[in-house]
Amino acid sequence: MSNRPWTDDELKQLAAIVAAGGTAFRASAKLNRRMATCRDQARAMGTPFEPLYIRRRKMLAKCAAAERELIRQRLAY
Repeated sequence: MSNRPWTDDELKQLAAIVAAGGTAFRASAKLNRRMATCRDQARAMGTPFEPLYIRRRKMLAKCAAAERELIRQRLAY
């Protein structure tokens, strides 16, 4: 397995993916690198990926808030 060095362009792309809330899976697909490598490099840059359990928790909270809003709108009519 080769350990090719990260280019400046790849590092910028990785930072952009992390900043946009992307996952290690998306970064690995875009950069054609292993997920673990992308995760490790992001952590080394000081911008680690958000843990999946936190992403799931936020998504569930967002869905619950949307459902509450729908119920509130239906009761207003």
